[in-house]
Amino acid sequence: MSSAPAAVGAPPVAHPTGEGRFKALAATLLFVAGATLALVAIALPHPGEVDERGIVLTASTAYLVGFLIWLRRNRVTPLELKLANTCGTALVTCCVLFTDSKPSPYTLLYIWVGLYGFYFISLRWGVIQTALIGASYTAVPPQNLMDSALVTGTVLVSGILVAVLLDRLTVALDSERRSASDVRSSLSLLEATLESTADGILVVDAHGRIVRFNQKFIEMWRIPAHVVEGGDDRAAIGYVLEQLKEPDRFLKKIEDLYADPTTESYDILEFKDGRVFERYSKPQQTEAEIVGRVWSFRDITDRDRFESELLYLADHDVLTGLFNRRRFEQDVARRVAYAARYGTGGVVLMLDLDDFKDVNDTLGHRAGDELIKEVAQLLAGRLRRTDSVARLGGDEFAVLLPEADTEDACKTARALLNAIRTHRSSFCGRPVRVTASIGIALVSDTAGHEEGEDEPLGRADVAMYEAKESGRDRYAVYVSQSHRESMEAKLEMIDRIRRALEQDLLQMYCQPILDLRGGRISQYELLLRMLDDDGEVLPPKAFLGTAERYGLMNEIDRWVVNQAIGLVADCGRRGHRLQLEVNLSAKSLGDPHFPGWVEERLAQEGIDASCLIFEITETAAIANMDVAKAFVNRLTSLGCRFALDDFGAGFGSFHYVKYLPIDYVKIDGDFVRNLVDSGTDQSVVLAIVQLARDLGKKTIAEFVGDEATVSRLREYGVDFAQGFHIGIPRPAQEVLAPDVVLAS
Repeated sequence: MSSAPAAVGAPPVAHPTGEGRFKALAATLLFVAGATLALVAIALPHPGEVDERGIVLTASTAYLVGFLIWLRRNRVTPLELKLANTCGTALVTCCVLFTDSKPSPYTLLYIWVGLYGFYFISLRWGVIQTALIGASYTAVPPQNLMDSALVTGTVLVSGILVAVLLDRLTVALDSERRSASDVRSSLSLLEATLESTADGILVVDAHGRIVRFNQKFIEMWRIPAHVVEGGDDRAAIGYVLEQLKEPDRFLKKIEDLYADPTTESYDILEFKDGRVFERYSKPQQTEAEIVGRVWSFRDITDRDRFESELLYLADHDVLTGLFNRRRFEQDVARRVAYAARYGTGGVVLMLDLDDFKDVNDTLGHRAGDELIKEVAQLLAGRLRRTDSVARLGGDEFAVLLPEADTEDACKTARALLNAIRTHRSSFCGRPVRVTASIGIALVSDTAGHEEGEDEPLGRADVAMYEAKESGRDRYAVYVSQSHRESMEAKLEMIDRIRRALEQDLLQMYCQPILDLRGGRISQYELLLRMLDDDGEVLPPKAFLGTAERYGLMNEIDRWVVNQAIGLVADCGRRGHRLQLEVNLSAKSLGDPHFPGWVEERLAQEGIDASCLIFEITETAAIANMDVAKAFVNRLTSLGCRFALDDFGAGFGSFHYVKYLPIDYVKIDGDFVRNLVDSGTDQSVVLAIVQLARDLGKKTIAEFVGDEATVSRLREYGVDFAQGFHIGIPRPAQEVLAPDVVLAS
């Protein structure tokens, strides 16, 4: 801690070293001599026999020397100095009174003012003491030595009290002046900070009126200064909404924050002119009371553009603008993981131009580059938006067809070969024609391969070389021994599925979903199972992939939805409200007659449409976004609700949750399974929860396996939980039996 500051004019604290020690010894000797003379003067039997000036000089010298010795302490406060001077001056006064019971006023003035002025302690205090003594002697002249001593003592005590009170008053006034100065300094610093920051700052009170802003805010938002200075936030918002791409989302965010003033917020604002702002918001609090809100806006247009360019270059081929090998391999890896989970992942095509080296050797590399760009445009123009096409390097291209089978891939390969074959190019006046060879491999074909063929790209590459060896300008499908055996098993499975639909061998299972806030089971997800010829239950992975690939999913979806409506109706008749989540495939999502059929069944059973929650996956939605949006809107208008499954598993999840009117976001189980131990999973889940909350969606965490995960999900604000820890799937007839009371 720092020591108190020394009083102005106070003697410095002495630290005797070297020459100082010699002076201190000399001062001590002088003090002893002066004190001896003073005592001799006091002991004289008859006052007035000694020269008064000699006594004063001797006592003053003794006091001065003693005071210098006393100052050798390490720390001396101003009050201590004043008290010491008072005592020293009292000694001199006593010496004078003992020599002359009625000293002259000039002597007293010399004693009190002269000594205080000599030591530069406090001239004000000296004047006060002198005035008090002078007034006392004038009002009541002392008659004897005892009267003089009594008056002097009374004045000394009262002088000390007055000095202490004045000191305290002075300190209080100085403190108040310093506080006012500090406030002015803080306000000046705040104003300078607001005006010097690169961010636009806006401060509103608890009622939304504008109370402070900086010039940068006006410049960024291009709002007239008089509008903001008027304090009317509604007038300012009018200028803001005209500039934004999504004004409704901007208004909703403000309404949400006014509804919950304690919330902090962050989001991105996109402008019609291409600018991009970061928006931060934090409540302004005075102690425990919220008195307003601070908004901060940062222009990140250049940074956003730079990041977008970097991301683009990281994923795209510079020459053609197509995906590069790195990005394509990532897409294929995701499809492989999807296939491992759901049994279907799509097809990979490897395309290589025939005799392209001849073009480079005869016409030069510039002509070769132009031909590569033309082929890239041909490929991109003949594929769906959901397909991925990439240039792997040189004259090699690759195509990923998600949710496609071998028949779809062969049809696409024929179209691409024909487009390249019939394309006419000319360089330096010379016509150029090229052909290509294509290899086809299924993403989900993961077993029974030779060494080096364990990846879809490797298998497609093997098939592509088979096409070249077979004469070029053609395609070949990779077929292994295991693949042939698999095809036979799939044909048998197709027959089983058809018989299951005809003979009612499909079964519905229910898995509970826990409301993490209410602590109760709020709804169930319907899961499909199938009985084989021996009566054993087959999991969905064993037959749904085949059903989807060979066009049976639409029929299965209708069977499941019909069962769900019947279960809801049965429970309703027993006085229970049952909410069921039903999975829909891409085929049903693209069926224009499906919503009408659902509407008819709802009307026939007379159930509340909001009891049905249809689950769709990202891959199902992106097959045809416009059709999917129309499908969801039609059923939503009836009262049905929708959930986006496996959220976060694909890059498009955040895009689709923005454009599809869904009610629930189901967090992919890969981010939940190790949530307690994985910092990455925790960050992803928190981001998804914040996004869903901002968009007004509820969140459901899948694959919840223990109570620790449940606690962490509650902490993060997830709304619902589903998994084996909550409840394993059980037959619907057991869960929804008439004698079972539903928790919901």
